[in-house]
Amino acid sequence: MSNLSIRRAKISDIPSIHSIEKKSFERPWSFTSFLFELKNPFSFFYVLEKDEKIAGYFIIWDMGEEFHLANIAVHPEERGKGYARSILEHIVEMAKKENKKKIRLEVRVSNKRAISIYEKFGFEKNGIIKGYYGNEDGIEFVYRLKGKL
Repeated sequence: MSNLSIRRAKISDIPSIHSIEKKSFERPWSFTSFLFELKNPFSFFYVLEKDEKIAGYFIIWDMGEEFHLANIAVHPEERGKGYARSILEHIVEMAKKENKKKIRLEVRVSNKRAISIYEKFGFEKNGIIKGYYGNEDGIEFVYRLKGKL
């Protein structure tokens, strides 16, 4: 049985995180963007470790009454194992502790796998954002925390 844990990201994690980012997205965030997020006071930047190796990461921005899930990815070799669900469960627990009303995110209309994960988890489509990714529309999803609206 593998050992999974979630912890705050550190500067030494950035090369592994950026490698996963480049394998996961057509338009990846820059190395510098991840360095900025470590210092951003409104950012919660975490990694998912499996047996002490980074298997995924996520970045949440604190937007007052809500969290904005700015970035999330699981290493391609680790997908399909429920890690994204574990990350989302962790984010919901964080949101409850911080008294947030909802969690918002955007996803490419073509990212069927992510859309399926978010819908199964309980996120609701909140609209289409034309040209959000430049060459592609985005879908805005919202997860409403129970008892908060």
